[in-house]
Amino acid sequence: MTRALDIWWDGRLVGQLTQNPHGELGFAYAPEWLGDAEVPPLSASLPKRVEPFSRRECRPFFGGLLPEEGQRGDRDIGDDGAVHRIHQEDFCQALGVPPEIKYASEGGPTFKECFALLRRVAARPAVDVLKLLDAVIFNVIAGNADAHGKNFSILYDTGGPRLAPLYDLLATVAYPDLSPNFAMKIGKRATLAELDAKGWASFAADTGLGLPLIRRRVAEISRGVLEKATTVAEELSPSGLDRRASEQFADMIRDRAERCALTVVGKGR
Repeated sequence: MTRALDIWWDGRLVGQLTQNPHGELGFAYAPEWLGDAEVPPLSASLPKRVEPFSRRECRPFFGGLLPEEGQRGDRDIGDDGAVHRIHQEDFCQALGVPPEIKYASEGGPTFKECFALLRRVAARPAVDVLKLLDAVIFNVIAGNADAHGKNFSILYDTGGPRLAPLYDLLATVAYPDLSPNFAMKIGKRATLAELDAKGWASFAADTGLGLPLIRRRVAEISRGVLEKATTVAEELSPSGLDRRASEQFADMIRDRAERCALTVVGKGR
């Protein structure tokens, strides 16, 4: 017996997810959703079409739907206090990549694919491409080596598809048991120690960004972090965090900001 699950978006039927007696998944859009040119596809990896999607085609999106806790960018609180879910999909879902291969080293998304996705899907691609560039630089400085394909998302709100606010941010380099290697390499460079001007030049070529823009944003973000690290650490101390630990993290971030600023200097111009 085939099992079926109706898929809804803002009170409207999008389509139906099915599973046959052999466990094979399938998805098909509802005729009403297909007939409305104003509504988007459920996922960038599931374009609107009459033909049903196979397991291979629909599993990356539906397999990546996991319950999450905490304050997120895909929640909106109305005037009446009701929480409204804004449709969101991570980059793995949007690119049709199964969740178990979210790291680039395992076949997951690369920065080249991520920037191309935003240019293809975002309502204002120029804005979101720059936001993603800033996120790449910030993660380098913050020591977040776990910025994989499922930790970047697209929000589908009334303004059209856009890059979601960053989430699951963690200074992984502060934990010796975690890998220091970037989840997505920057111009074939896997760590801040390896990153240099040639690496950024290769990154620019991969992502279609201007190298002068990258140099400027690396310098500006590094300088901004250096200016604010101490203040942020002091603001966090009254919240119950250990003051010494906060200062140690601030020292680490300042050091990484200084080193990051130097990565755009030298060969590769």
